[in-house]
Amino acid sequence: MHIYDHVKRNTPRGKRPNEFQLIMVGVDFNEESHTATAVNLKKQNIPFKVAFGDIGFPLKIMETLKKRGSSRPKLCMCAHIWTTIGLASPPTPLSHIR
Repeated sequence: MHIYDHVKRNTPRGKRPNEFQLIMVGVDFNEESHTATAVNLKKQNIPFKVAFGDIGFPLKIMETLKKRGSSRPKLCMCAHIWTTIGLASPPTPLSHIR
């Protein structure tokens, strides 16, 4: 929620919501995490999607979101943030995403 507010208030992208839709995406293997994410973001009126997956594989996440109707240009700016102690696999550098 803090990230969403920061981007919305302090970046050129956040100040142009009609041009650049800002959506928070929660990704995890755990269905309980999906539910908690959805409840918390909905309470704050933050647009969101949840998806099953591993944040160490951003291309797979983008494929999943594209199948759900999100276009790639909307996903070009992303950050990997996790609240768990470790990852199941090392993250893919964003420089590899084109």
